[in-house]
Amino acid sequence: KLFGEVGKLIEAAKFQAALKKIVKFSEDCNRYIDAKEPWKTLKTDEQRTANTLYVCLQAVSALQLLIYPFLPRTAQKIQKQLNVTERKEWKFQPIKPDHKISQPTPLFKRVEIK
Repeated sequence: KLFGEVGKLIEAAKFQAALKKIVKFSEDCNRYIDAKEPWKTLKTDEQRTANTLYVCLQAVSALQLLIYPFLPRTAQKIQKQLNVTERKEWKFQPIKPDHKISQPTPLFKRVEIK
């Protein structure tokens, strides 16, 4: 659903509205991982932790494509870290459970302005 909504906003040149939807989705993802606390459940419930991390991986996969029109280089870095081929279709593309991702690295560098 989100891809359709954001796509229509981009086509209508309503970029700020499109970005707001993407940011809200990102915030929802952050709330999800905070609520699930996989850093705590890892010691008590490995399956719950695996499920949580799988959902988060799917969210990152969706965000990678959603941000591409606005931050193409960052989207390409995420794509490389997800270890997925170039994506050209504007729709959610899930990552399979047995998929191996690359080592994550920071997407942005901190720059000190003097």
